[in-house]
Amino acid sequence: MYSIFQERDLLKTFRIPVDTFVSYVMTLEDHYHSNVAYHNSLHAADVTQSIHCLLSTPALDAVFTDLEILAALFAAAIHDVDHPGVSNQFLINTNSELALMYNDESVLENHHLAVGFKLLHQENCDIFQNLSKRQRQSLRKLVIDMVLATDMSKHMTLLADLKTMVETKKVTSSGVLLLDHYTERIQVLRTMMHCADLSNPTKPLVLYKQWTERIMEEFFRQGDRERERGMEISAMCDKHTASVEKSQVGFIDYIVHPLWETWGDLVHPDAQEILDTLQENRDWYQSAVPQSPSPPPDREKTHTDRFQFPITLHEEEDTHTYNNHTLNHTHTLNHHNHTEPQLEQELEPEPDQEPEQEPEQELDPEPEQELEQEPEQELDPEPEQELEPELEHESEQELEQESETEPEQELEQEQEPEQESEQPPEQEPEPEQETEQEPEEEPEQEPEFNSIEEEERGDGEVKVADGAGEMEEGGRDAMEGIEADRDGEVDGEEEVEEEEEEERGEEEGEGEDRNGDDEEKEEETGDISEEREEDEETEEKEGGGVEGDEIGDGEKEEEEEME
Repeated sequence: MYSIFQERDLLKTFRIPVDTFVSYVMTLEDHYHSNVAYHNSLHAADVTQSIHCLLSTPALDAVFTDLEILAALFAAAIHDVDHPGVSNQFLINTNSELALMYNDESVLENHHLAVGFKLLHQENCDIFQNLSKRQRQSLRKLVIDMVLATDMSKHMTLLADLKTMVETKKVTSSGVLLLDHYTERIQVLRTMMHCADLSNPTKPLVLYKQWTERIMEEFFRQGDRERERGMEISAMCDKHTASVEKSQVGFIDYIVHPLWETWGDLVHPDAQEILDTLQENRDWYQSAVPQSPSPPPDREKTHTDRFQFPITLHEEEDTHTYNNHTLNHTHTLNHHNHTEPQLEQELEPEPDQEPEQEPEQELDPEPEQELEQEPEQELDPEPEQELEPELEHESEQELEQESETEPEQELEQEQEPEQESEQPPEQEPEPEQETEQEPEEEPEQEPEFNSIEEEERGDGEVKVADGAGEMEEGGRDAMEGIEADRDGEVDGEEEVEEEEEEERGEEEGEGEDRNGDDEEKEEETGDISEEREEDEETEEKEGGGVEGDEIGDGEKEEEEEME
């Protein structure tokens, strides 16, 4: 340290007495712990030498003042004085007096500064005795900033600031940095101190290996103390598991190289030799890392097969399960079709079963939506289709009790007038557009719905089903006589009006429709057999056209009521 001050002529510049300087340096060295493997006076001398070299970089020639250079060398000399050989985290975890004194914030760095400035007050140790008060204050501030920068917890902040400076740096024509402001100069000095403290990997390999042995010995001692106290052992401090080679490769890759690479960009090309040495040392430790044997190729292949096999099996099981479900459902529908083949009208599947048959198909619309949409579409074309709103109104009343079964009965009633109309038979009812992917399965579900209706709705509902059966049997005959026997609509209308008066007087039934169709008259009067006899006599008299007349009468009456 004395030779550096002599070379830079600092003793004369600041009028530092030689005996005072030597006394202070010897006292400072005594306060470094000789039993600490790494953070001792030798490390302090190494960092001071590194700062001296970095200050001599051509890109920083004549950038700093003499006072800033004096502060940098003094900070390097005291930056680890009285180091106990453990980390800040160890002191914090053990509730040491230093951690309590400095509130867990840069504990060791603050302690080094306090000791270094305290030694100046000892006898014949004040090397700054001839500095002015302003110079002492400026020097103290510089030294504090640089020593605190050696705290590894500030590494990422320093690196980010340095990268920002590199992006906005200004240089003269001779390649010297332009650092006009004090904040820029102090930032470079802080980064320089941090680089000097992490400069061991940039030294020749012989020196680097010695420093590595020292730092690992100190780490292992701390790990032993943590083990004795029952504490969690810090990273790279467990001598039983730590790998020296791997730790150095990781230390260079993630800490040292990014820092020195950015510094090299700042003073380019002055640090190229340092970067080359760093890369060589990194390669040497990488080659020294023990190589774990790789698994045999056949074992890797077997592992790959085991990993892929469950996925393929899972996909096959999903496909098999879906196919079995479809086949079972089709078998159930076929069974119902064989047991009750008398009903052949196509119906849409139940909303609960449709997603299982066709996952991609849309769910059936709500019954209320059908009731709102169908009258608008079916009232206009033919008078024969006016029966549909009547049946839809009946479905609205019964929907409160059986919301799942009545839409199918309504569709059954709606499809008969559509078949009687002049539309081609290929045109399917509107609801079947949702299930057109499987039109062949729809007729097979009708027996299931009809059987459910008959079981749930009881005697009153059986009447509706019987009426529907009679309409089916006479529907085809009635088609031929609908247009020919329109003259009988007046007579049918009178009968319907009489029945409607009886209906209003009694107000009975299970939510019967006020439109006066055959099913309502049967439920109100309670005489199903007599109504059937009247239907047979009417068929004989009018030659199968009575049902059409009644349909037309009901439609006409509904149209008058709507008007």
